[in-house]
Amino acid sequence: MKSLTTFLIIFLLFSSSSFPQDDKYKVPEEVLPLSGIHYFGAKDKFNIEVSVWGLIAKTGRFIVPKGTTLFDIISFAGGPDADNQIEEIRIVRLKNDSLNIFKDEILSFKYEDFLIEDKHLTNIKNNPELLPGDIAIFLGSKKITSREIWTFVLQITTVLISLASLTVVILRYNR
Repeated sequence: MKSLTTFLIIFLLFSSSSFPQDDKYKVPEEVLPLSGIHYFGAKDKFNIEVSVWGLIAKTGRFIVPKGTTLFDIISFAGGPDADNQIEEIRIVRLKNDSLNIFKDEILSFKYEDFLIEDKHLTNIKNNPELLPGDIAIFLGSKKITSREIWTFVLQITTVLISLASLTVVILRYNR
């Protein structure tokens, strides 16, 4: 019985006959938790699907209302991952003739620009509207915590003390 339920859910998700083509992103909400899709769509608006990758709290496919901006998707995805430092955001737009995108594009933004200067927050170029199929990629590096620093310092200290002890033993033995 469980496999039949799973099959029906998968069939509903991927069957184009179950949902009209212009309404393909309005998947029943009771199916979404089982599909791995993050649903933030609005029932009274046209919804689009975008993907979020990288160093952000929630990654995966997101269904969001048309008109969603980069700032919105950062909020929907739960913001930066606490263990990582975001340095750059890229939006990948793949060629799509129906959206008048005639070549692949990559839009790049420095994450610090969003946080440091107020002028960037009001600049529409730094907060673009996402289009169907966009992929938002959050790039950066792992944050170094104070615990990791102390672990490194203690390892170096241990090695230095061991070498000093060995030197003292060797000098005493050679006398």
